[in-house]
Amino acid sequence: LEAMLVAIAEAADAFFMALATPAPLPPRIARFLPTSDLETMPRPQAAQRTKLLSLFEEALRVKHSCDAHRSILEALRQLGFYQVVLDLLLLPHTCNAIHIRAASIVEETLKMEGSHDALLMRQALLQDAQL
Repeated sequence: LEAMLVAIAEAADAFFMALATPAPLPPRIARFLPTSDLETMPRPQAAQRTKLLSLFEEALRVKHSCDAHRSILEALRQLGFYQVVLDLLLLPHTCNAIHIRAASIVEETLKMEGSHDALLMRQALLQDAQL
């Protein structure tokens, strides 16, 4: 478990960028489009985003606090993680799994208990929600 947390902590910004930015179009499709349309075409992202949300949810669920867990939570706070999660939850979507994962992350954050880290994560959620 700790090895997984260390791996997530080391690449938290890369995982976040993969979640928050659109995936590039596959070359087999992009070759048929004009360059000006490459940035505006819809992309299949549901599977990747669902997996990334699951990964972050598992990182939030960890009950014991270690350095890797604290660094993941700090990175998520600094990156504005909950802004992306709330957008995925509230904006129109084509994949119910993304909606379910985003709702589960919000629920998990609200259920976090006891530690100073839990309080900071709830504050980050409320701040990103602008409540």
